[in-house]
Amino acid sequence: MPRVSRPYCWAVVGYVLLLSGIVVLANRGMASRMFAAAGWVPFGDKVGHMVLMGLLAFFLNGALCCRTVPFVRWRLLVGSLFAYLIVFTEEISQLGMASRTFDVYDLLFDAVGISLFGQLALWNARLKSAKQSRTLPTK
Repeated sequence: MPRVSRPYCWAVVGYVLLLSGIVVLANRGMASRMFAAAGWVPFGDKVGHMVLMGLLAFFLNGALCCRTVPFVRWRLLVGSLFAYLIVFTEEISQLGMASRTFDVYDLLFDAVGISLFGQLALWNARLKSAKQSRTLPTK
């Protein structure tokens, strides 16, 4: 099995650039119009956090071929761990910025999205693996 997936690596690069742009705009207080759309949908801000951070985890896990590490009795997805670390750091950094508002519920919905989309990436990888094993030629 390959150590990394190039298509997912490119997806990670593009998506991180997109998220970085959103964070820079928010840090400068220039994203109010963009975030206003989330207010039109009930819990739109929270759903946005869940989907945006979930997609980050999905792409990271895909790029890392859903590699896992042992933790107590579980196996944790490495891409999801990276996503948790990045997102936690960014959310906590809001405590020191006047233009941002820290919200523990944002962090909670980030974690839910990372967990759900991480499992989706794992399911997708297993599905691809099963398809490949059925289509391998036999001699």
